[in-house]
Amino acid sequence: MTKNNWHDKQDRTEKNTFKPKWTPETIEWIIGQIIEMVDFIDIKYQLVKKHAISLSSAALWIEMARRINTDMLNGLSMAKALERDQERRNQMRKRLKKDSLE
Repeated sequence: MTKNNWHDKQDRTEKNTFKPKWTPETIEWIIGQIIEMVDFIDIKYQLVKKHAISLSSAALWIEMARRINTDMLNGLSMAKALERDQERRNQMRKRLKKDSLE
């Protein structure tokens, strides 16, 4: 059995843990799976296996890919759709942080 050193190649945070890359290739793969109407549970488990993330993170990745796919169907490029999704997530974080401080 070969050792999987994928973790060793990942960027580290200040807590010395890795954060899987959310790449355009990953987005395209998820969108392709969604278009083919593959069962979401299968997509989640494949993401968990490929990227060593939790099932809940895999579900979030699928939701992000669905939003990006919708933006792309509405005429945005993948780069613009990624920017828009990042902006939406940042606004949500700010709103949640503001609500928690009140």
